[in-house]
Amino acid sequence: MIVAPRVKALALTAGGETVVMLKIDAIFAYEGMLFDLEQRLGAEYAGKILLATSHSHSAWAQFTGHGPLSSARAAPRCRLPPFLDTLEDAARSALAARQPAKLGVFMTSTFDSDQPDHR
Repeated sequence: MIVAPRVKALALTAGGETVVMLKIDAIFAYEGMLFDLEQRLGAEYAGKILLATSHSHSAWAQFTGHGPLSSARAAPRCRLPPFLDTLEDAARSALAARQPAKLGVFMTSTFDSDQPDHR
């Protein structure tokens, strides 16, 4: 089943904190939708959700609470629930899919031997 708008989500947990990053196919982000999603996911996600958009002018979701940008657009609050459902499903799937990971770092001071060492 294809659901619009398309959403990609990634959840990362480190140091006891979890952040959820979502990218939605929309012309711009509407912070009201972000706040509604925080409420749906719970208080522990307040301020921990990052919402990015594709900024496509032909995208599914062109909603905003900003007056000058909302001319000829749908009223944002009355049409958001289906989009919020999609965002919430993607966020919950990303949270459920988290797995332990390791990050490695490598450094060599001889990579560019013609340059002075800038450590």
